[in-house]
Amino acid sequence: MLRRIATLIGAGAVFACAPAAPGDDASAGDVATDVVATGVVAPGAAPNADIRPVVSAFYEHIGAFDLVALDTLLTDEFQIVDGGLRLDADGFADFLVSLREQGIEFDFRLADWSTRVEGTIAYTLLTSVNRPLEATFHESAILRWDGDRWRIDRFHSTAAR
Repeated sequence: MLRRIATLIGAGAVFACAPAAPGDDASAGDVATDVVATGVVAPGAAPNADIRPVVSAFYEHIGAFDLVALDTLLTDEFQIVDGGLRLDADGFADFLVSLREQGIEFDFRLADWSTRVEGTIAYTLLTSVNRPLEATFHESAILRWDGDRWRIDRFHSTAAR
C-alpha cells in the first residue's frame, strides 16, 4: 500500500502543525489521559472522546511526506475527496508524491474544531490553513475505533471561500 511509495520519498518538507487549544472545541468532551499523539491506547480500552491527536498526526505525516506513518492512521477502506479527486490510500499516496515532485511544502495551522464521538465512530469538522500556499480549507474526517485506536476512514477537503 503506502509503504511501496514511502521508499521513493525522503523526509525534508517544511511542516509545522499547531492544533487548536483544547478549550477551542466545546464538543470534544473530556480529554482521556491514556491517549498519546498517535491515538493509541491500551488494548481493549474503550474509545475516548479526543480524536484530535490522530487528525493532527494525519497533517504532520502529510507535511513530512512520511507515508509509512500516515498509513498507520488509515483504515483499509480509507477514501479522501480533495480538490475534486476521490482517492483511496494508494491514490492519495501517489497524489502526495506528485505534490512533493512539484516542490509543494506544507505548514498547516488547524482551528475551528467541531467534534462528535458516538460509540466507535467519530467525526470532526475543522479549518486548516496552509501558509506557504496561502490557502484555507474546510475539512472533515470520519474515524473508526478498531479496538485499540482511532483510524481515519474518510476525509474531505474543500477550499474555503
